[in-house]
Amino acid sequence: MRPLSPAGQQAIHDLAQRHGFSPAAVHCMLEAVIHGNGSMAQFNHPEFGGSGQWMSGGMTMVSDLFNHALKSRVDGLCSELSNLIAQQPGLIQSGSFQSQSQSGGPGQQQASYGGSQQQNSGGGQQQQNGAGPVGPVSLFVPPRRRRGRRLVG
Repeated sequence: MRPLSPAGQQAIHDLAQRHGFSPAAVHCMLEAVIHGNGSMAQFNHPEFGGSGQWMSGGMTMVSDLFNHALKSRVDGLCSELSNLIAQQPGLIQSGSFQSQSQSGGPGQQQASYGGSQQQNSGGGQQQQNGAGPVGPVSLFVPPRRRRGRRLVG
């Protein structure tokens, strides 16, 4: 897992407290949601009941099929992580994800992933903590640059 920036650590800690999971579990789910380009996740962690899947728009599956409370908590966590990722477009690499959409009747919302557009259906909660500088704050510590060594021959 990638190391988190101080802002990322605080966001993970806040989400963990709000949803009743450990920060390590939330970090694991963050990675899963990032790998799903912010719109889906496949995960396997004991705190989430083992393996499961989540997709934005309402599909959540956990191994403990009849544990609706856990399913709801996982869905809430993933939805908030998805919103956090949408606010941090630098976390998702575009160009490697394909999206399909179907045009339906009026009122159908479409989202474009891997690009820059995403619409929320209004069912999730959004939180702003007011801390931090204006503009996006990176959740992850930037990778170190390696200095090459020259061989003298």
